[in-house]
Amino acid sequence: MPTAGLPHARFQKSELDSVIPGITRPVFILAIVSFLTDVSSEMIYPLVPLFLTSVLGAPLVAVGLIEGIAEGTASTLKTASGCQTECGCASRWS
Repeated sequence: MPTAGLPHARFQKSELDSVIPGITRPVFILAIVSFLTDVSSEMIYPLVPLFLTSVLGAPLVAVGLIEGIAEGTASTLKTASGCQTECGCASRWS
């Protein structure tokens, strides 16, 4: 019986193997891409205040306000999601 039409027939066993036992090559590649994306976003984050002040000409007070609002929003959302998880309102996944 020909297996040319089956989805798994496109991959050879050697293509799905990886350097790390138990992790297939596509998962390993996605992990590397995710890591590099995270590193690049962490490298850009410290440059935002410099860009705002030098290129856009924003005053330091505006940069502080933007950073404060961003941190406050993140903390508020973390607290709200934690409370929602603890009270059992978000039991969709269990």
